[in-house]
Order: sequence, then C-alpha cells, then structure tokens
Amino acid sequence: RFHSVRLPKDAGLSGMERKANHIVFLLEGTLHIRIEENEHHYLNSGQCMFLSRSQYPDILAFAPSRVVWLDFSNRIVLGGQDALASTVLSGIHPAEGIPILSVTPQIERLLTEVQVLEIPCYHMLKQYELFFLMKASYADGELGRFFHAVLRPIHDFRAFVESNYCNTDSLEDIAAKANLSKSYFIKRFKEVFGVSVHQWLVKQKEVQFKKMLAAGNCDSEEMTRRLGFQSTQGLYQFCRQRFRCSMT
Repeated sequence: RFHSVRLPKDAGLSGMERKANHIVFLLEGTLHIRIEENEHHYLNSGQCMFLSRSQYPDILAFAPSRVVWLDFSNRIVLGGQDALASTVLSGIHPAEGIPILSVTPQIERLLTEVQVLEIPCYHMLKQYELFFLMKASYADGELGRFFHAVLRPIHDFRAFVESNYCNTDSLEDIAAKANLSKSYFIKRFKEVFGVSVHQWLVKQKEVQFKKMLAAGNCDSEEMTRRLGFQSTQGLYQFCRQRFRCSMT
C-alpha cells in the first residue's frame, strides 16, 4: 500500500513493513538513507529509491521533507505473467548502479493524488498504474538496475519458480528468466524444493488435475491442453501411472 508523510528536519521515517519491498519517493526535501554501517545514500527532492525486503534502512530528513512510499511484495502479476521479473531480466547489466531514479511529473502527479484509503483493491490498482507509468517513463536498463534486488534474495527462488513455471515452455526458458544457467538452476532447484525439477512438475500436474476434476471440468481435450500433454493418450497414461485408474 501507499503511505504519505511530512517530516520535519532531523525526523526519522518510521512505519515501513519489515517483510515488504519499498519504493521511497521524495517529493520535497533531502533524506539521508543508511542501509548498512558503511553504505550511505542521499536522496534529493524529485528522486526515488528502491529498498528490498532484506534491507532495514535508517532514514533521516536533512530538511523538511514530503515523502511517499509504497510497500509491495516481490511479484506484480499481470495477465498471468510476472511483470516485475520480466522487467528486471530485460535490463542490461542490471546489477550495476545505485537503485535511484528521477521522479517524472506524471509519477509525481499520481503520488500526489493517491488518497490514504483503507481499501486494498484501491492500493493494488494504483500500484499497477504506477508500474505502467514507470515502464513508459524509464528505459529497460534503468528499471532493471532499479528493481534488480527483487530477484536476488535466496528465499525468493521458490516464489519465482511458483510464479513462472506455468508460463514457461521449457526448463531452459525458466532458467533464462531467472538469469541462471540450466545446470545451476537444476542444482538450486533441488536445494530449495528437495526434489528434481521433473518430479516437482509432475506433482504440480497432479494437483492441477485434481482441481479441474473437483471443479467439474472433465473434458479430456481441454484437460490435455491445459496440462500440457501432447495428446489425450498422454493424459490417459498419466492417470494410470499416477492414480492407478482410468479417466472414468
């Protein structure tokens, strides 16, 4: 959700959720952001900075400041696609540079107009609107550098796989999305999930198959397509191998 506050000089910014990512937008004033003992940044009026969920910064106003910040999760799913991950991986040399961008007039207008309403859907819609504005305002390389830390923390590998496996044609594709080699992706997958990629995918098909049956969807051709089998014969064999019974 979005938050807005005016800070007097020497006041600290508080209220950030510990388990969320943040984008801090400074509309007026100057902020000193200390992330670690020896990592200091200064944010000036008209700039924004991304802070990942693994960072716990101390933020202090060097001058009277007007701040808006957004708490959000690691995924922005649009049309079944992880739009944030796609943005990160499309950037050129995303690991280089400090995650600071200038705030465009369009984004500042959006942030100024955002009302503090206790309605989750409202904040979600405004988050999407902000994302579209950022896509239109900045180059892929700039956004790649800005959001790169979203895919860096170790504990996010599971979330990344679960968000993307349905929208990927092959193991090579999802490894490329994660910016990893196929061999390292397989190794990392086994460490995180405790089973091979193939075993895990088969289990997901079992779960999806059961959900489709429970919903009353028993059309074999549609099930074949949605589960990714080459033919209905493949679906029938899957039933016999995994459930020891026929489709009927």
